[in-house]
Amino acid sequence: MIDERKIAIYNLNTYPEMSGGSERSCLELAKELIRLGEDVRVISLNPFLSGVNFLQYEGVRIEKLPLLNVYWPTSKKKKSFLRKAIWNLIDIANLPMSIYLAMYLKKNGINILHTNNIKGV
Repeated sequence: MIDERKIAIYNLNTYPEMSGGSERSCLELAKELIRLGEDVRVISLNPFLSGVNFLQYEGVRIEKLPLLNVYWPTSKKKKSFLRKAIWNLIDIANLPMSIYLAMYLKKNGINILHTNNIKGV
């Protein structure tokens, strides 16, 4: 039984990389859950070398974790067919990233995870 809910909403991108509807829907869901008194944060990913970052956007705590893969998928930089193929093969079952995320969630006491998409993990 869960005594205290700690909720994380996962999406590959979020503020400030607001490229589409999934980023907005995650933030809107988080804002509404916070308004209802829930302990909520949005977790998204960063390019690997950026490390872990924390920010606030419209009252929502955003935690950005480093992506463990061969490149940052939403950058405008041209990627070769081979690099894209490798990235997608890793992404199919990115075990290191899944373990990292699971450890991060456990360390932070997150007991409910809503995934808006699973790209990156």
